[in-house]
Amino acid sequence: MAFQHLSQQMSRLENEIAIRLLQRTSRGVTPTNAGQAFYSQAQLALRHADNAILAAREARLSGHVSVGMAPSTASILGIPFIPAMQENYADVRLHVVESLSGNLERMINTRQIEIADSSAAGW
Repeated sequence: MAFQHLSQQMSRLENEIAIRLLQRTSRGVTPTNAGQAFYSQAQLALRHADNAILAAREARLSGHVSVGMAPSTASILGIPFIPAMQENYADVRLHVVESLSGNLERMINTRQIEIADSSAAGW
């Protein structure tokens, strides 16, 4: 950022808050007591903003999930389910397994899949 632009921005800020933050002399520019206090709090605010961004990034769902569906329901449930998952949970890798209900139950029990459509099963 050019010095002149920065100086203009600082003058605008000082006018907005009605407090002189910088002491300008022919020998240079130094922060006033208010300027030092403002700078300290601004640094803290920026750290909090960075932490908020990091927390939001870490909070989004991500990973891998395997979903089992019976052939009779895969074409009905899978068509809207897959694009909805991709749109709403872009960081979740989805693996869809199409199998018979008895096999899906075994795959759940052996943890080969995490979720299964049980609407066609007796379990």
